[in-house]
Amino acid sequence: MTGVTFGCGQFLPGFGPFNFITIPIGGGADVPNNGGPGDGWEHFDGDVDLGDGPGGFNGGPPGPGIPGGPPGTKTYWICKKQGPWKSKCVSITKPDNVPPPPGAWANKKDCDDDCTGNTWTGGGITGPPPGGGPSTPPQPPGAPGPGTPICTCKIKGKPEKQQLSGPGYKGTRLIWKQKCSPGFDYDSQGIIEQAAKEVLEDLKGGSNSLIWKCEVGDIIGDIGVVCTDVLKGTCNGKCDGKISIEVMCIRQTEGGGEGEGTGPGSMSDDDWTGWDKTNGHDDDDGVVILDGGEDGFFTGGTTGSRDDTGAGGIDGGGNGFFTGGTTGSKSYTGAGNIESSNQNNPPPIANLGATIQNSNFINLNSPQVNNFVKKHSPVGLMNPQIAITGAIPSPSQNTVKNTKVNDPIFGTEIHKSIDYLRKNNNHYKDWDSTQVYSLTHNTVIQSLNPTFLNTLRSIKTIDGTPISDREIYALVSERLIDGTIDDLITGDYFGLRNTTKSLKKTTIQRSSDPTINELAGVSLLEQNLFSLDPSAYQGTDSQILKNWKVFSTDVNKYVEVRIGDELKRYYIGDSNELLQRSSLALKDGEYIDIKKDGKSTRLYAHSEIDHAYMVQESTRQQAIKLLGGTGKRTLSVSAPTSDNLEFDYSLSSTRKKVYVMKIIPSSVETTDALLESNLLKNTTCRYELMEAESREGVSAVNEFIKYKANYRSYFLSQDDLIFDYLESTSAIHITQEDILFDSPKTNKSQALLVRQVPWYIFILPSNREDYLSFGGKSTITDLDPSGATTRQISTSPAVDANLSNQANHPFVTYATPYFEGIPDVYGLLETQTRISVFNPTDLIYSTTCVSAGVRGSVSDFNFTRKKTSFRLIREILQELNNNYVLDREGTGLGVNTFDVISRLALTEFNKFTAMENSRLLFPLIRNGLVDNIKVYAPIKNSGTHSDKLTRLIQRRATATTDKFIGMKSMEDNQYIIPPTEVPYSSEFGTITNVDKALSVPRGRD
Repeated sequence: MTGVTFGCGQFLPGFGPFNFITIPIGGGADVPNNGGPGDGWEHFDGDVDLGDGPGGFNGGPPGPGIPGGPPGTKTYWICKKQGPWKSKCVSITKPDNVPPPPGAWANKKDCDDDCTGNTWTGGGITGPPPGGGPSTPPQPPGAPGPGTPICTCKIKGKPEKQQLSGPGYKGTRLIWKQKCSPGFDYDSQGIIEQAAKEVLEDLKGGSNSLIWKCEVGDIIGDIGVVCTDVLKGTCNGKCDGKISIEVMCIRQTEGGGEGEGTGPGSMSDDDWTGWDKTNGHDDDDGVVILDGGEDGFFTGGTTGSRDDTGAGGIDGGGNGFFTGGTTGSKSYTGAGNIESSNQNNPPPIANLGATIQNSNFINLNSPQVNNFVKKHSPVGLMNPQIAITGAIPSPSQNTVKNTKVNDPIFGTEIHKSIDYLRKNNNHYKDWDSTQVYSLTHNTVIQSLNPTFLNTLRSIKTIDGTPISDREIYALVSERLIDGTIDDLITGDYFGLRNTTKSLKKTTIQRSSDPTINELAGVSLLEQNLFSLDPSAYQGTDSQILKNWKVFSTDVNKYVEVRIGDELKRYYIGDSNELLQRSSLALKDGEYIDIKKDGKSTRLYAHSEIDHAYMVQESTRQQAIKLLGGTGKRTLSVSAPTSDNLEFDYSLSSTRKKVYVMKIIPSSVETTDALLESNLLKNTTCRYELMEAESREGVSAVNEFIKYKANYRSYFLSQDDLIFDYLESTSAIHITQEDILFDSPKTNKSQALLVRQVPWYIFILPSNREDYLSFGGKSTITDLDPSGATTRQISTSPAVDANLSNQANHPFVTYATPYFEGIPDVYGLLETQTRISVFNPTDLIYSTTCVSAGVRGSVSDFNFTRKKTSFRLIREILQELNNNYVLDREGTGLGVNTFDVISRLALTEFNKFTAMENSRLLFPLIRNGLVDNIKVYAPIKNSGTHSDKLTRLIQRRATATTDKFIGMKSMEDNQYIIPPTEVPYSSEFGTITNVDKALSVPRGRD
């Protein structure tokens, strides 16, 4: 078997002469790998949608992570002094979404070249000034060289506080001095904003927020200015100027009248476009056309007052001034209400002061405008009392002492957001919607116990690379969000570290050039090929290779039939059917039985199997990633939305020990992956459920798998709804990446790679930490109210080496059936024949779960499942509609966002926003997904009685006991007490934690 290559080198065939498995055939297991908060966070009451990342529910700033998920890490090299005459390069790891450290190099060789004989820090990526660089010889004293560091002005110490006060206003100005310091300035802005937030809370404390309107101003001064002393190569440069920020409170007239308060930052009647002072005129459509064209909410004016809905068709709730918004009562206009609340709104955009240099040109892309909108949008159109708000992530150094002694998961200092979530998760009491937004990559990683973090970083994946900080963040943040962080068993991860120590794989750093990556990937494959031709092996390997299933089109399978004097070839498709006739299907052993005149003739298929190859999964993963793929497999289930699987699933029914599923060959579809390399393809296959619990069912499974060696196993969380779909529809689709060469298959010198697709799969419900190491559950990726609902989950090869090693076969036994008289796949009786055998009593199927330290199968424990937050929201809406008369909008009816969300607990809210694809689901809910009940954003003065801040009009005489009561208070810490049977009788008051706890079993169990 020599001379077969991809054109990059010499193929070295694998060869197994002994009676044990040396070829990477079949076996292997996948586990979920899509945990952690993603980028699908819904802006519930958003004035504006600020970016695609997870953001505030009122159009607030991006939340945890970055768009597309949390960052990974990158290793740099820095020259460190080891003494007065010696330096050494040491590695340092940083998140890959931040600039490299000062004096850092991308690789060790360049660092060594610069560091040899050098007693100062190297240059490198941070960019040495002209004259420096890795190949520049030592410079004379005073000249810029490769060791010149990056220095920036950073705020120093605590700020000076200046109190501001006068008729109708009060405030505080914070002033910081700056100092030239090493490195980029990543923290100053966060520190400033956090300090301003604390001052804001102090100023608001004890004040009635309906009388005082408090806001944080813009940061004045330049942050992070480079101050390197180039001549001396030190951070002794000058930092001119100070950094300041003001927090101001303006006294308001109750009801939002004009003219109250003329302190700094307020506007006079000449500046403000009030409801009664339009400085313009009404056109025929009720739109106020401002004379100057500059004093409206947007240049060009705002809607005027009339007994109709402004902003066009807002009654429907979906076509309002902003998506999801509504004007409520028709006595108010849509966008026109912006003016009626006066100082409760941001000033007209033409008066943003220093933000805009020329009032005739407004750049909405400028950072200043973006910063202004972030700070003002929650109080622009929305009523701040009931708006569900996000927040700018607090600085990573905003930490508190960890009150848990000898915490194996977190260190002695943890971020405030982590402390808050740990103390408040799984409790039914008032909660803060902003804390989850500070659960960022940095805050999580920096808060972990160093021993635990190092353990996680030491665990290797199947391709030999360590688990990334991105995956660690996903694992931990998911547990923090769903309230199970303290159930995490750290010992399992120490075990994974030990079992993966022996993995020896060459680590390959991807190039920025796709051509180089492709060359490296193909070369890697070429050096690790395993022939699929049984004649290339001896003993057990040869016997098992007989049972390896290959798609017909991958190796040009055909049968030859002589018609008259002509020998014709009939090629077989991936459905394994000749001439598309199921009666002429290719059987195991690659033959077709044809009966004629009562006699059976066996026609064997021919193919190009003699130069077809596969690679082991670890090599396959490396190559796919080099070519621009992910290496993940995607499991997808679908069912008619009308089946209500999302809402009617059982909370206590027992899962099967294992779900055995067989491939439907006719379903196979392969398409271009549309990534960096044309060699990457996406293959999707349908699998259907087989009954594998009864004696007859197990026999049928074994008959199907007898001569099929390639299979795969998947461990999924036992409470994943994907199992409810499996039991309802009996089908699943799996998509994987394959590497295929679009070249003539008859060229014997060209190696043929095949799609390495399993012919059957095992899906096992589990709750073991070591089996579900990456975390993650399926999420809804598509929901058509009149069509189907689809759930998906991504998986990666298991970290546990005992599961991922393809030479191990804990799920299937390769039995020797010679003494039972069972022939091989070709019908020959041989002593070394191997067949695949499934036994549901095998150890692997009896140890998939653990409870109180005892291992067993999922059927051995009485696990209960929780309702998803999506299901809870549906039940809340249905109960509100059944128990209360709801506010009507035209022909429809609806509630405020707060009416629904305030009845969720903290953990339920966080799970919905961060883990249940709220970006897809909540717009559907807004538009009446649940019984045509609309959910409206809390536009100021909207609703029939806007002063009640609820759209619950009165309690129905037929109402039953409320299962869901308010868990979250309004901004002023009061709760909305629902109305009695008297219309508009809702009140503001108190709901005790005892009342909340008593309501939990009614709605959650």
